[in-house]
Amino acid sequence: MAGHGYDKTTKIMMNDFVKELQLTAGQEVTSSQIIGWFHENYPNVKDGTVRAHMHQANLPPCLLSDSSD
Repeated sequence: MAGHGYDKTTKIMMNDFVKELQLTAGQEVTSSQIIGWFHENYPNVKDGTVRAHMHQANLPPCLLSDSSD
């Protein structure tokens, strides 16, 4: 179990996000959308952890910076 208390890794949770929103290659989402989804589904995962995983996934910079954050 990871430090956030869930049986899934953050990477698997990110995959769940993609599946739930039925995202396809080239479709854009904001960091706020991703973090908001985590707040709703996995509230114990810290924003910084989510951002780190977005960075590790090599998401384009437009997804990592959102003026509404």
